[in-house]
Amino acid sequence: MSQVPSSQARFDANTAWFLAFLVTLPTLLLRFPMGPDLGMHAYCATGLAHLWLGDNLFPPHLLESSIGHSNQLAFLVIAVLNLVMPLAMAAKVSVAANTAGFIFGSWRLLKHLGRSSWSLYFAAPLSLGLSYY
Repeated sequence: MSQVPSSQARFDANTAWFLAFLVTLPTLLLRFPMGPDLGMHAYCATGLAHLWLGDNLFPPHLLESSIGHSNQLAFLVIAVLNLVMPLAMAAKVSVAANTAGFIFGSWRLLKHLGRSSWSLYFAAPLSLGLSYY
C-alpha cells in the first residue's frame, strides 16, 4: 500500500522546486549574468577541450592537464555539453544545474535533520554565491 504524502511534505517539495526555478531562471535567461565567472568557466572549458583534442589553440606547454582541480568536473560537463549546444548555453546549463543541485541537496539535508523547509530561503543566496564567486 502506498503512502499519501502529507501536506507538509508537499509544501517542502514545492518550496524546493520553486526556489530552484527562481534562482536558476536569471542564469538561463540573461546573457552573462552576475560577474565574469560564467565567461571564464566557458573559456577554461574551451581550453581544456582543445588541450584534449590536441589542437594548437595555445602555445606548447602553456596548459597541462592536471586531474583533481576543483572546477574540472564543471569544465568537463561544459566541454561535453558544448558538443550538442553552443558554449555559452553549455556554461549556463552547467551552472544552473549546480545551483539547483545545491538547493535540492540542502532540502534533503534539512529533511534528514528534521528542520523546516523555510530554511531553504537561506540556502538560495548561498547557492548563487557558490556558483558565481
